[in-house]
Amino acid sequence: MGEDKVIIDSNVFVAVFLLEDGLHSRATHLVAELKRQDAVFCTINLVLQETATALSMRKGMTSARTFYASVHDFVDQMLPFDEVVEKESWKEFLSQTKKGTSFVDCALLASLRHYHIGKIASFDRFYPKELLLPVVQ
Repeated sequence: MGEDKVIIDSNVFVAVFLLEDGLHSRATHLVAELKRQDAVFCTINLVLQETATALSMRKGMTSARTFYASVHDFVDQMLPFDEVVEKESWKEFLSQTKKGTSFVDCALLASLRHYHIGKIASFDRFYPKELLLPVVQ
């Protein structure tokens, strides 16, 4: 893979940080494999916010603080979520028809396209299969 960028979704972060999460072993295996391949881990600030919220709700604020304190060692590149990407995110979100669509998922997809990143690490079925890493499908 060598220097390939992979955008990380919040469900992967949650699964890595919560040992009791049902996807923990798959997530840690995925992260280890990507690191072995020298992947560059990218994400956007909305994903960090969503992850911290999920951890706070599932485990408590100590877990959210631990995540926030260590995530910057985990993420290689924070992708700017500027006005252009936000506009693309709203366009993606408003084009959806399925009830319960996540704005953050749409923002991640818009960021992936905007920054020309080929793959996403996520357990979410929202994303097109060709963008998901094989290990998470």
